[in-house]
Amino acid sequence: MSKKVFPNAKIVIDKFHIVQLLTSDLYKLIINEMKVLDTKSVEYKRLKHYWNIVLAKKW
Repeated sequence: MSKKVFPNAKIVIDKFHIVQLLTSDLYKLIINEMKVLDTKSVEYKRLKHYWNIVLAKKW
């Protein structure tokens, strides 16, 4: 459809949206992992402690 409407258009990769998608997927992965872990386990506590640092918004 888009090639018919815009035959000369070029595909552009936007770094912001790539990072946004990766961050969103990482966030979901961490949440799913935390749901499986025991809340008293070392792994759970590490994830809980560091997830905000890893996924902190830098703007």
